Amino acid sequence: MSEYINLGDVTYFGITITHPSGGFLTNADETPRYFLYKNASDTPLVSSNFIARAGLTGTYRGSGDITAANGFAAGDYVEIQASGKVSGLVGRAIIKTFV
Repeated sequence: MSEYINLGDVTYFGITITHPSGGFLTNADETPRYFLYKNASDTPLVSSNFIARAGLTGTYRGSGDITAANGFAAGDYVEIQASGKVSGLVGRAIIKTFV
């Protein structure tokens, strides 16, 4: 289910990374990244690195400014994807959607 975020708001999100064979929390091989897409676009309007949460293995946080300056408009559908690498394997997932 999508949530509603106003134009001009900041959205916050997080991910946890698990090892592909053991399922336990682990840090990524490289800093994971996130990408914010709007509507049917294949080009992200915002992309950046996640920030590791202090003292927590495999736990990361991110945020995005949903502003006109970043290319968003009221009523846009926004999809946030996360990408990371663990043990040489790259994963990607949709982690949040909103209008």
